[in-house]
Amino acid sequence: MRAPDLVSLKLFAEVVEHGNIAQASRSAGIAASAISKRIADLEDAMGVTLLLRLRDGIKPTEAGQVLYRHVRGVNQAVERLLVEVSEFSTGDRGR
Repeated sequence: MRAPDLVSLKLFAEVVEHGNIAQASRSAGIAASAISKRIADLEDAMGVTLLLRLRDGIKPTEAGQVLYRHVRGVNQAVERLLVEVSEFSTGDRGR
């Protein structure tokens, strides 16, 4: 299994949070087909179905729920990382 990229993980989380690929697409400013492809690639790479595609949206599978919990943690860690590193560029930290 290859490691997923951060953009795909973030888009996956957007879809779960919106419950709909089209709404996530509008929120993220990326085509719904591109999001769908990234999620299909994640599913292929992980060897599991992450989302059930329903007529009125999506529902995460058990594997999708586990991934979503981890993605939220990863996204929070990346945000903290960016804040801490930016402190060096603003002179608030280090020299």
